[in-house]
Amino acid sequence: SCLTLPHTYKLLPAPSRAERCVLCDPISTDPFTRFQRDERAQVVVVGASAVDITSQTPPLEGGHASFLSQSTTRGTVALSVGGVARNIAEATHRVLSSNYTTLPSPHSTLLISPIGGDSFADVLVKDCENIKLRTDGLLRKTDSRTAVCNMVVDSHGALIGGVADMNITQDT
Repeated sequence: SCLTLPHTYKLLPAPSRAERCVLCDPISTDPFTRFQRDERAQVVVVGASAVDITSQTPPLEGGHASFLSQSTTRGTVALSVGGVARNIAEATHRVLSSNYTTLPSPHSTLLISPIGGDSFADVLVKDCENIKLRTDGLLRKTDSRTAVCNMVVDSHGALIGGVADMNITQDT
């Protein structure tokens, strides 16, 4: 069964001075964000939101990757949003929104996730706003870094290596 909450204020703890909670101090001035506080959530997803940075190396002659240790190489770099909870929340939101005629609100998925006080957090908020996913559960911790996963993949998409800065998920 779905977790139905009478009011999202009851789910979130009061923010400390180091945190900026969008319930008390909205990140966005978007009218969509402002009315969310009184909307009941049909589904609540709690967990990580992250920004993924994927660097892909081109193939060399003979089909081998051109990545060299202790050097840079040409290639492509892409930025996308991710995190297991954010991905689940987006998928749930899209399914529920597609069935809007039978639900009380198209904004019935609430993602509760810590984000930092950096530009990566702004990317996550903007992405949620663009797809009309609620942002009132994003807990901004201004003294923390937003979760970022930086991956290097070869020309076939196989992982060569990467760095995942997910500390905010452990500090919250």
